[in-house]
Amino acid sequence: MTRTALTLLSGALLLVISPALLAQIAPEKQALEAEAVRRQENTIVLRQLLTEARQFHKKGELGNAMRVYGEALSLAQQIGEAGIEKERKETIDGYAAAFLEQAKRSYSQGNYAAAKNEVGQVLKVSPKNAAAQDLSKKVEKALAEQKGRIPSDEAAAYVLETEKERVAIGTLVQDGKLFYEIGKLQEAEAKLKEAVRRDPNNQGAFYYLRLLKRPVTPKMGASASSWPRTRWLRSRVPGIRRSRRANSRPPIPSRAPIRSTPARGARPSMAKWTKSASGVSRDRAM
Repeated sequence: MTRTALTLLSGALLLVISPALLAQIAPEKQALEAEAVRRQENTIVLRQLLTEARQFHKKGELGNAMRVYGEALSLAQQIGEAGIEKERKETIDGYAAAFLEQAKRSYSQGNYAAAKNEVGQVLKVSPKNAAAQDLSKKVEKALAEQKGRIPSDEAAAYVLETEKERVAIGTLVQDGKLFYEIGKLQEAEAKLKEAVRRDPNNQGAFYYLRLLKRPVTPKMGASASSWPRTRWLRSRVPGIRRSRRANSRPPIPSRAPIRSTPARGARPSMAKWTKSASGVSRDRAM
C-alpha cells in the first residue's frame, strides 16, 4: 500500500512539474530554430555577396570589389566559422587580394599613405601574407624618405575641411540669394545670417543682407499689402508706414493748349474769313 501511495504521489508531482518544464523548454527550442534559420539566410546572402565581389574584381572595379568583400567579411564574422568554412576562406582570400592590388596601385602612384592603410587591411585578415609584408616594408621606407618634404596629415586634413566649409558657405549665400529673388525674405535672411556667422568676411552675404534692409516701393498698380517684401519691411525696418497713396498712380499734370507757331521768316496771314448772306467772302485786313 505504501508503494502504491508513492507511485500515485510521483505521478501527481509529474503532472504538476511537466507543464512548467515544457514552458521552459519551448522558448529555448524556438530560439535555436530561429538562430538556425537566421544562419541559413545569412549564408545565402554571403554567397550572393561573394559572387558580386568576384564580378567586380574581374572587371577591375577594385573600389566596388573591396566594398562588397568588406560586407561579406562582416557577415561571415556574424555567422561564425561552423558550416561556412569554404565561404569564409573565399571571403578572406578575396578581401586580401582586392586590397593588396589597390595598395600596389597606390604605391606606384606615390600615394604612400593610402598604400599603408590598404596593405594594413590585408595584414589584418591575413597576417602571414608574404606579398603584403614585402609591400608594407617598401611603403614604410618610402614614408620615411618623405619626412620633411610633404605636409603633415593634420595639415592636409585641415585644408580638406576648409574647402568643405568654403563650399558649404557658398551654398548658403546662393540659397539666400534664391530666396530673396522669389520673395521668401525670412528664409533668405536666415541663410545669409548663417553664412555671415560662419564667415564674417563674406561680402556676398553682406550684399544681399543690405538689399533686404533697403526699402523698395512696389510696382505701380500692385497692392502693398499683397507684396511680400513690403509686408516684411514694415515689420523690420522703422519708418515704413501704411499709406493709402503708397501705391497710387501719380497725378498726370494738366497740359496747356498747344499753339501753332509760324515758321521762321514767314509773314503771318492778315486775311480773315467772314460769312455773309451771299456766301463766304474773304476780307483782307488793312
